[in-house]
Amino acid sequence: MSLEEKNISVDLGNPLPDWIFNSGLFYVVITDMEGKYLYVNDFFIKKFQSVDTDISNKYFTETIIAEDIEKAIVAATKCIQHPTYAFEVDLRKPIGKGQQTFHSRWVFSLMRNNQNIPIGIFSVGYEINSVSEINDYKIFHNLNIFKILKNSADSCVHLSKKLELEGINKSASKFMGISDENAKDTFKEKLQIKENTPCVDAIISSVNTDKVELFQDHIENLDLYYFGIAIPDKQGVGIIFRDNTREQKAKIRLQESENKLKAILDSTSDCIILINQEFNILAFNKVAFNMCHGIHQNKLVLGKDFREYVSEEIKNDFFENFTIALNGSISKFEQKLTQEDGTHKWLEYVFYPVYDASQQLIGVSKVVKDITESKNQIAKIQAQYEKLKEIAWVQSHEVRSPLANIMGLIEMLKNERSNLKEEEIESLYNNLLLEAEKLDLKIRKITKSTEEHLESDS
Repeated sequence: MSLEEKNISVDLGNPLPDWIFNSGLFYVVITDMEGKYLYVNDFFIKKFQSVDTDISNKYFTETIIAEDIEKAIVAATKCIQHPTYAFEVDLRKPIGKGQQTFHSRWVFSLMRNNQNIPIGIFSVGYEINSVSEINDYKIFHNLNIFKILKNSADSCVHLSKKLELEGINKSASKFMGISDENAKDTFKEKLQIKENTPCVDAIISSVNTDKVELFQDHIENLDLYYFGIAIPDKQGVGIIFRDNTREQKAKIRLQESENKLKAILDSTSDCIILINQEFNILAFNKVAFNMCHGIHQNKLVLGKDFREYVSEEIKNDFFENFTIALNGSISKFEQKLTQEDGTHKWLEYVFYPVYDASQQLIGVSKVVKDITESKNQIAKIQAQYEKLKEIAWVQSHEVRSPLANIMGLIEMLKNERSNLKEEEIESLYNNLLLEAEKLDLKIRKITKSTEEHLESDS
């Protein structure tokens, strides 16, 4: 199925060489925006014709195992969100009618027409032995990698099986500081000097084991980082490498920043967990690890689904507040825990939306605080307030009654003394004494309550 047959105009920013499309090494696939196949190269057809007999009527997701469909969709979505970037993804495809699985690594990028409108996903893939590394690739034995890449911007060197220099392109000569006149001798000296480095170890291993080897290396005196691949063939070994100093230094700076941030997060007493929109754990601090292990007897693991750690008691509150945070708002709720000794512990859950440098939402930060002390303090203040209310009521109501009676009796004695008989005066004095005793009791009660209140404060 050719590009012309499908009438597809490919616009990938930079033109690709014909050998990519005619490759016996790389699989080339173009799908429309719904994931339906528009084009595959001959190498893809030869490899997968047993399962993809009618490729034109299939979707890309139909020809990979179910567990990897989500990864393919995520990579394609990223291409649409970031049209100037390419994204790498490892996918497994079934082979034949049996249970054999084929591991492959793909690079996805957005394909646009002449009006810059997205029309599909362009992807290039190659076989890997496992999802983590390239291990054995016999197809390289039928190719001369140096002939293909001698004019490449990437540095390319070809060695014999005795590790003698057979070819070096301009990019590699410039990178290594080797002139054409004495290239063989100079490279031999450099190879001996660089013994037991990742680059040299990969080259020797590739020749001895007849396997593809990946490597990363660093030239200290030049502060230069580079990565590469050693590919065995019938003549010897081809080495392709590229300067990635900028990327490595950026990673180092990022790692330093992450270490500083982690140190700050680990110094707080709050439990902090960063969860992405698919509920996968992106980061957590030491307090979060210890708290989760203590409450759930389950260890936090990066990349694991956080829903496995959510208890039934807070399940509804968690999902409600997590959704609110995903919509851009801060939310929180509280949980009361009864401990083994019968005392209560209070936790406050706060959910914050988290954005990256381009203000794209990447997830939710869940912060858990132990607010037991605060809750106890609030309860204490409330109890003190109720006590003060009681004292105020006694002062305003219970004290007023005997005091009013005393004042009334005194007024009567003052105004009616000359008209009262001796026994009436005696009765008034007895009533005065009784009301004074009542007032004394009330004052003692107030004094006692105040003292108890002050003792509880201390």
